[in-house]
Amino acid sequence: QTKRIPYIDLGCIVGGVGCGLLFSSIFSVMNLDENTTDLLVWGTILIFGALGMILAYILRRKFGDH
Repeated sequence: QTKRIPYIDLGCIVGGVGCGLLFSSIFSVMNLDENTTDLLVWGTILIFGALGMILAYILRRKFGDH
């Protein structure tokens, strides 16, 4: 019998995106070009979202929901 972790994917992805938003706020206070700021903000959000997906995969594999 496997343990099921409901909503682990959603939680990790939303947490990753939230961390991305938090860290991307650093770029908004820098004196950068608007296009550069947008690129860095979206890049940070996407990278942290991807890290959340990887974390969800690892947790699912570790806790037997595979």
